[in-house]
Amino acid sequence: MNSNVYHVHFLGHQLPESEDQLRAFFDKYVEDLAGPERDEITQVVQKSNVEDSYRLTVAVPQRLQEVVERIARSGLEPEFEEPEKPHVEGNSCIVPGTFQLRKFGVTLHPRSISNNPERQQMIAQVLADSVPDFPEEGKDFLNWNYIESDEETGIAVIHWGEDSEEDDGELVPLY
Repeated sequence: MNSNVYHVHFLGHQLPESEDQLRAFFDKYVEDLAGPERDEITQVVQKSNVEDSYRLTVAVPQRLQEVVERIARSGLEPEFEEPEKPHVEGNSCIVPGTFQLRKFGVTLHPRSISNNPERQQMIAQVLADSVPDFPEEGKDFLNWNYIESDEETGIAVIHWGEDSEEDDGELVPLY
């Protein structure tokens, strides 16, 4: 199942200054937006490197229909849809952008992973811990052939094994 991903932008001068107050502000905002069913909702706050602003990313599983409808009534529309959680399809693992933000603090760009075994090992470990059916072949990053990512959604796809086929997107070889 998929999740709706929402982005909400805030100007820094309109927000509390302390980290604790800022965190409480964003938690309260999401609670007011989504209601008390927050356990399965992902929220990630990113501070802009260029200007004094923040982007709140909220991912709501579509199976939480009441929450999705509540957010729609607020006037907020999803930017895009992504898989609810990482999953394996054949010799590939699809990794949603909000999962990457939550686990790594950034979305994975193929060029930042290419020829970087430490990062690949860390990613492989997180995926092995997070994806119940993650195959042994995929757990060993030395088996990975290439990675691709969607610039707009942040969704990354890691490919491994001899049967992995390249598609038309930009694919970055890992070695």
